[in-house]
Order: sequence, then C-alpha cells, then structure tokens
Amino acid sequence: MPPHVKIALHTPIPETLKPTFSIRLKKELVKEIGIYYPQSDILLINSRSGSFGDMMETMMRCGIVDESFNWLFGDGHVIITGNCLDGSEESVRLLWLIYALESKAIRRGGYLHFLPGSSELRNSMGPWRHNQPPYAPRSARSTHRYAILFDGNNELYRWLKTKNVLEKIGKIAIFQCNMPENSNQFLPKFPGKKFPDSLKRFLLWRLDDFCQSDLQCMLDTLQVSILIVVDSDSGRIIVSELGKYHFRYSDMPLFIGRNEYDNL
Repeated sequence: MPPHVKIALHTPIPETLKPTFSIRLKKELVKEIGIYYPQSDILLINSRSGSFGDMMETMMRCGIVDESFNWLFGDGHVIITGNCLDGSEESVRLLWLIYALESKAIRRGGYLHFLPGSSELRNSMGPWRHNQPPYAPRSARSTHRYAILFDGNNELYRWLKTKNVLEKIGKIAIFQCNMPENSNQFLPKFPGKKFPDSLKRFLLWRLDDFCQSDLQCMLDTLQVSILIVVDSDSGRIIVSELGKYHFRYSDMPLFIGRNEYDNL
C-alpha cells in the first residue's frame, strides 16, 4: 500500500459523534506476533455485536477515545475480542474504526489488539468484501487528495487474516474458544516456537467443557499466571489464576492495572 493514503468515512450516528472519521491505510499487513510485554494498563472489551454506537459508547466511557475518535488511553493496551462483523454496513464500518484506531494507539505508545470471534470467521468471505465503504464527501476546503479503494473492503479482509485468536500480553493470555473449524489459521506464531498442538483442540470447545485441569494445562503450557478464556458464541468468560477460576458476564469491560489485577 502506498504511504500516507487516507480515506474518510461517514459515522452512522453523526448526531452524537464527529460526522466523519479518517483512516490512514497501512503500508503493509503482517501477521501479529502474539506476544507482548506491556508495562501499562490493560482493558478487555468483550464485543457482542456489530453496533458502532455501542462500541463507541463503551470506549468513551472507559477513556479510550473521545467523540472525535482520538486515542486517549496513552500507552495502555486495549483488547477487543471480536464478534463485531455480522456482514452489515454498520459492522463493517466498526471494523474500519478499529483498523484506524490501531495506528492511532501506536502513535501514542499504546496498542489495540483485535482477536477475531466466530462471527468474523463465519462472515469473512461474505459479499461485504466487494462493497465500497461509505465514504464521506470531500470538503471544498480540503487540501487532501480524495482516495477510494480499488477493491472495496478487501483491505479489511486482508487485515483480519493477520489477527490471532490467542495472545499473550504480559502475564496474561487471552484465548477464544467455541470457534469454527477454520480457526487454526488464526493461531499466533510465537517467536522461535511452534504453537503447541496440545492447545489446538481447545479452540473448538464450549466454555462449559473446560475443567480446572484443562485450564491449568493452558496456564502451564503458555507460561502465564492469568488465563482469560472467552466463549466466542455466548460471550461468557472464564478467568483462571492460581489454581482457581470463576465465570464472568460479558457486558462489563475488564480493567487490569499495570501494578495489580483489578476486578479479577
């Protein structure tokens, strides 16, 4: 992708947000590494729909962005656990927003992680790929070139293919389960290591299939102290640490402070 190419899209709810947001297209798309070592706050958002408005409301309430789509979370890491793509225009627009915020976060020293859910995998080959996004009209005063994408939303499709369904972030591993059969292509490539075969079976399990020994196996294999398993269909979460585990509902973001693990 040529450098410094930007497009502008309409927001679906301009009465409460800035009416447009801009996207700087990435120069290249590479597979995410899957391991990160942050010294900062972490926030997990378990997405359950493709609602642009709901996601923006959550991110503004948590201090991640403002109504003009500026990144406010500093050097913090935000994890969004997918299930945003249902094939509708609004859900595609939400993915474009997440795509845009990734670059904004990096420029501020932070990071936005997107772990695709079952809806992304099931809908990744849908007709939405060949549609054009809802471009904002060019202002008469704008000095920027007006850009459109020659292959529509396929840039988002290529971007989705770089994502992982499991990532290690500091002492924590976040893992999507209850996934479709084709989820193996979204496994991370750990530097210098092959992804453990013993963990691949867990991708297809429902949350209720896990027992403490399974969770401990994952903790030991991944060498982390906290494991967060997200059921990609139901949205329920297991948090496992120090030989114990408990279930959480999916409607509240999970904040993990840089010095302590809050709300776990």
